Amino acid sequence: KVLSPKFDETKIDNLGQPFEIEGVVYKRYASCYLTHAAIVCMLGIREKYHPTISKVENVQVKVSSTALAVADKSEPQTGLEGKFSLKYCVTLALVKGKVTESDFTDEALKEPAIKRMMPKVNVTVEEPFAPTEVEIKMYLSDGGEIKENLELTSKDLSIPVGEWELTLQHKISDLLNRALPPKSTRKIINDIMRLEEVGNIRDIVELLS
Repeated sequence: KVLSPKFDETKIDNLGQPFEIEGVVYKRYASCYLTHAAIVCMLGIREKYHPTISKVENVQVKVSSTALAVADKSEPQTGLEGKFSLKYCVTLALVKGKVTESDFTDEALKEPAIKRMMPKVNVTVEEPFAPTEVEIKMYLSDGGEIKENLELTSKDLSIPVGEWELTLQHKISDLLNRALPPKSTRKIINDIMRLEEVGNIRDIVELLS
C-alpha cells in the first residue's frame, strides 16, 4: 500500500501458515538427506523384527527416481561416496543397527560384514513415490519375508526434548574426534552447552583451529 497504488492482499493470505523455518529439522544421519527414509525404515525393521543377519538372502529397496538420482553410488569407493549411496546406507543400518559419521570412511567401506551384505541389497525406482518415500522387502533363508513402507516426515527425525542435548553432544563428538584430541572436543562441547556464560567466543574458535 505504501509503495504501489495496486496491491493484492490475497497473495499473503497464507503467510506464516506455516513459516518455512518450522520445517527445518536436525540432520540425524551423516549422509545425503534422501538416504534417510531408507535408513529409518531399515532401523525400524531391525527393531521390530530382529532379523538374523546371516539369514538375510536378499533386500529389495524401492525409492523415488529423485532419491536414486541423488544417492545412486551402488559401489562407493570412498567414505564420501558412501554418503550418497542408498545401497551402503541401507546395509549399514541392517548390519550395524546404527549410522554414524565414523561409518563414512574409506576404512569402514572395507569391513567384511558390510562387503558380504552389500551385494544382497538392490535399489530400484518405484513411481510415483515421493522423494522421501521408501519400501523395503527382506527375504530370509528360512522362507520368511519382511516388508515395510515409510514416507519420511520431520516427525520421524524429531528428537524427544529429554534426549536433545545428549544426542547433539554425541553428534558433535563424533564429528570433532576425527580431527581434534578428545580433551579439546570435551572442552568445546562444554563451552557450547553453556555458551551464554562463555566470556570470549574466541576461546572456542581457537580450539577449532
